[in-house]
Amino acid sequence: MTDSLPDMRRPQVGEAAPEVTLTDVVTRSSILSYQLWEKKPAVLVFMRYLGCVFCREHTARLQEDISAFRELGVTIALINFESEDATQRYCESRNLVEPFLCLTDKEKLAYRAFNLSRTHAGRIFTPQVWKRGFQAALHGHLNSVPKGDPFQMPGVFIVDTEGIIRYAYRSKDASDNPPTEQILALLRELIP
Repeated sequence: MTDSLPDMRRPQVGEAAPEVTLTDVVTRSSILSYQLWEKKPAVLVFMRYLGCVFCREHTARLQEDISAFRELGVTIALINFESEDATQRYCESRNLVEPFLCLTDKEKLAYRAFNLSRTHAGRIFTPQVWKRGFQAALHGHLNSVPKGDPFQMPGVFIVDTEGIIRYAYRSKDASDNPPTEQILALLRELIP
């Protein structure tokens, strides 16, 4: 049930980021991916679906360090494949303002371009994922019914101002997200 590209076609660290078109949920306008990183490096956060407990937890962790991201002047592009209205409600309910930019990719073309695979139930319903889900719920991050594809895997990429991928994190399971400290450390290396 995976629909990812072969490893040899995966965009890797040191390679050009794929050019894709996304939709800004506030302006409802199209954004070409290079516009996200043409002035400062950008963090691309691909979500599983808006109600994903782990995506909610990851977003909250990024938000905890909002002042550090603002100081660096980067954009954090939250990308998902649900409707513009649902995405806008999600972002407003969590007060996701600058440097967050909420974008949709309803056809999942960016997900495919960045080679973010789909998984199967056997990799979502593991003891590790259940344990992490329970831990996230204890911190107030609750799951809701998926309105998209619950088998879509998340990922995080950092793209520099030349359009080169400097960080690629393709999650191994639904609960797997990179630590914010790791993202910030790399951004500090990229931005003088």
